[in-house]
Formats: sequence, C-alpha cells, structure tokens
Amino acid sequence: MGRSLDLVNRFMKNPEEYGTIKRTGPANKLSERDKRRIFRAASNSTATCNKIKKDLGLGVSPEMIRRAISKNSNLVRRKMKKAPSLKEIHKQGKLEVHGGGGVMVWGAFCCIGALELAFPTHRLNSQRYQEILETRLLPPWQVLRQSGHEFMHDNAPCRASFRGPGNTRAWLHRHQVQVMPWPANSPDLNPIENIWGILVRRIYANNKQYQSTEALQGAIQQAWGDLDQEMIDNLILSMDNRIFQVINRNGDPTNY
Repeated sequence: MGRSLDLVNRFMKNPEEYGTIKRTGPANKLSERDKRRIFRAASNSTATCNKIKKDLGLGVSPEMIRRAISKNSNLVRRKMKKAPSLKEIHKQGKLEVHGGGGVMVWGAFCCIGALELAFPTHRLNSQRYQEILETRLLPPWQVLRQSGHEFMHDNAPCRASFRGPGNTRAWLHRHQVQVMPWPANSPDLNPIENIWGILVRRIYANNKQYQSTEALQGAIQQAWGDLDQEMIDNLILSMDNRIFQVINRNGDPTNY
C-alpha cells in the first residue's frame, strides 16, 4: 500500500474524519459590535492597534485587531514613515515658506543663571550667530572659562561652520571658548531643549494666544526671567545621568 502502519491504524479508528483538518486555538472573540468600534477608532486615525486595544478595553491581541481592520475593504492601514530629522536651517526654511513660527530665540544658561536672550530678526548664518555670542556669551564667559566651563551647542550650520575666514569654529577658538564635542541628532543630551519645553508650556498655558510678535516676545522674556536657579541646577546635574543612559543603551535615545 505504501502507507505506514500508524496511518492505517488512524484511518481504521475513524475513517469519516480521516484527512480533515482540525483548527486549534481560541475562537474569534471579536463581536460585531467590537468590530464596529474598532473600525470607528481606526478610521482617519494614526492610532496603533495596541492603542486601539487599550482605548477600547478589548481583551484580544493587537494582531486580531489588525486582521479585523485588514478585512474591511473601506479601511486602508499603512505603516507611518518616520519623520525626517530636521536641522535648524530646515525648520527656519519651513517657517519662512509658511509665514509663521512667531519669533526666533537664542538663549543659554549655566551655573550662575540664565543669560540674556537674543531675538534674531533674520535667519541665522555664521556672522549673525557670532554677533549674538559676542554680546550674550562673551561677557560672562570671561569668568566661566577660568573655572573650566565648556560651551555646549548643537551642529546647526551657523554653529558648526568651519570653512572660510568668518567660520564659527575659528571665532570660538579666537575668543578662547572651549566647545564640547557634539554628536549629531542628539537633542536629548542638551538640557536647553528641556528649557524650551518648559517655556512653551508656560507661554501657552490655558491656550493663551498672542496677537503680535511683540506680545509673544514679551511673554518669552517674562517666562525666561521666571526660571528659577534650582531648576537650572537640576538640569545641569542631569548631564551625568544622560551620559550614563547613552552608554548603558549603546547610543540609543535617553529618557530626556
């Protein structure tokens, strides 16, 4: 016969069910009502299947939710593409094209407090950036550099320029400003990003709106002046933990 003894015995025991496939695993636990709720949550939404499950309190797996959505011909789910990393020049270009964004701001802080803000009226290039540093950074730097301080800024083109007679790196070196080496795409390592977040929350608290750039600039000045030294000190002290997390996570993003 060309068949094994085990196969023949199974056929003899139950010839009617021989050759049929028994499906195992849990039955579909999604009711029609659950499916309608899922479809409503997924329609015109960027919510993940995990989030839909959590929001609707469903006792099924995200994969089951995904399968239900995929069977609905009226819904098309696509994986979102990661937003490209934007450099400062890209952000400023977007604001210029769309005519928004309010005001540009430069600020810095250290162990002696927050330095005076600058409000550039044009997109920053190396020359304008150096003019800001000369009036805002250099006066306190004469004291700070004597105690071993380093200046931290990111790699935006106006800050990292190194070609030509007016390049920023040469300017910093000429004025004895020791600069901390900075890895690309690392805003989580820069405490000033936390400061900007705090300012935004304070400035726009209770959905506050501003009718002019002058009013917005005044609000920024006020919020900047209200920064307390204890918070600044805590952000400075957080650098040890930020660096520890970077090393511990092999360069992956930190909690900051």
